[in-house]
Amino acid sequence: MSKNKPTIKDDGYEIHAGYRIRLITTKAGKRYQVDLGRSTGKHVRQSFTSLQKARNCAFEKSNTAKNQGVKVLAFSDRQRKDAVAALEMLEPFGINLKEAAAFYIKHNQEVDHTNGTGQLLDQYYAYQKQRYEDDEIRERSYKEYKIRLSKFQADMKNLAIDTIEPSDVDDWLDKQKFKATSRDNHRRYLSGFFNWCIVQDKIKANPVQRTRKIKKPSHTPEIYTAKDVSTIMEACVDFTEEAATLKNGKKRPVRKVKVDGKFVPAERSSLIPYMALAFFVGIRPNEITRLKWKDIDLQLDEIHVNADTSKTSTARIVHIPANLKKWLIPYRGDDDAPVFPYSDTVLRSWRRAIFKDLDVKYIQDGARHSFATYYLALNTMDDTIQELGHTDTKMLFKHYRGLAKNRKNQAKAYFKIAPAKEAKIIPMTKAV
Repeated sequence: MSKNKPTIKDDGYEIHAGYRIRLITTKAGKRYQVDLGRSTGKHVRQSFTSLQKARNCAFEKSNTAKNQGVKVLAFSDRQRKDAVAALEMLEPFGINLKEAAAFYIKHNQEVDHTNGTGQLLDQYYAYQKQRYEDDEIRERSYKEYKIRLSKFQADMKNLAIDTIEPSDVDDWLDKQKFKATSRDNHRRYLSGFFNWCIVQDKIKANPVQRTRKIKKPSHTPEIYTAKDVSTIMEACVDFTEEAATLKNGKKRPVRKVKVDGKFVPAERSSLIPYMALAFFVGIRPNEITRLKWKDIDLQLDEIHVNADTSKTSTARIVHIPANLKKWLIPYRGDDDAPVFPYSDTVLRSWRRAIFKDLDVKYIQDGARHSFATYYLALNTMDDTIQELGHTDTKMLFKHYRGLAKNRKNQAKAYFKIAPAKEAKIIPMTKAV
């Protein structure tokens, strides 16, 4: 060590081995703080209880720096040029060569089936498929795992699972530019995957639990007026009864869809009961597509939404209002036939065709929101909860209570919407 014995001057600091040592006072007493310079944009400081310990730290760091300097002197011309060029390239990103090297290693290390994120996600899909085959989850739920996680798998497949940190998950979610609800849904599916990895003893903690949560904006649901719904239902009837022959004399092409492995003509008439159930009892879209005609009792005026049909896996009975019954009777199919046997793709294409020429704006989930509002305007909170399949009153209080107030007359008009004329009974062909 140097023979010089610098001491803390009146101004409160000294320079030792090239590093500044400062005397500070903390709650724990006097401390000697060594300023070790900046790293990744932040000052690095260490504190010691004695001046000698602080000096020893400064001396050791000085020797380390000198040794690193010697190594740099041993660089070839090419290595020095590469280092300078790399630093210039990294400057706009505010990171150094060490950070860049660590990032490269993390994203390009050797992974195998035991710890590779891509391989583990494939195993996770197989696990969910087995749950579906064992009737633990629905087919739609099983498929949803792959839909939600496939992009994450494509982007992270070369990473070892235990190297993924909360910041990596946040960065990935940010790049997808999800809205609050969609982001939250993806966080939930990712969290399920990482929890599974914990059970498989691949990681010790779930990184998703320490990711940012985006506050969902609170807004009043949009609803349709009674006049809007009447217009939509009339348009559905017109769409169903559209002439088979076009004005130019050509036959209107009949869309064929795959049902139970066979291509069959898509019966447009199935759209009427679907839309009527959505508007006048507020059954969720996925629940309607799981309903069979035997679940609809037109004598008792009840719809049995069974546990395997319900979104919440909880059975409930939905009561059929008089106007809905008029919409359903002409289109009733065989007991075992689905009320709506087609895919979401078919439904969306038909819905687009209907709304295209209407002076009515399409509202996402507008049918259920409208039913909840108008039903609550005429009935009690408890009755409305039962019909909607909610577990508590929070949703109704938050979104619908204010909407329903002063809408009793509109609600009465809403539940009087019925077919304009006595509809012909259309035999529903079996979707087989």
